[in-house]
Amino acid sequence: MLPAANVQLVHHGSLDAQQAVVSLLKGKSAPTAIFAHDDTLALGALRAARELGIGVPGDLAIVGFDGSEVADAVDLTTVRQPFEQSGRAAAQLLVERLQSNSTVRKTITLGLELVVRGTS
Repeated sequence: MLPAANVQLVHHGSLDAQQAVVSLLKGKSAPTAIFAHDDTLALGALRAARELGIGVPGDLAIVGFDGSEVADAVDLTTVRQPFEQSGRAAAQLLVERLQSNSTVRKTITLGLELVVRGTS
């Protein structure tokens, strides 16, 4: 289990993420890797590392989540999720539920893809 100090909760935005990661990296037990909730937050982590002169990926690995164009533009390693497929599945489930008045839960698992780039 991770110590609570290793988990940072921030408002969504690269500047908030940057500030949180600067604090994290200046701490007693600075991480060697950061996994961000999405690519925008990972961008903030990348900016924090640059601000502190920490080499990425040499000293710190950074991985985002989404597979956005931002990740491609800054050579960010990311976990790509299938947005179109998940939207289609959600719409289909909603229509099925409205048509049947069913309250039965369905679980759908969609594939993710690790896209390794220059930050890990």
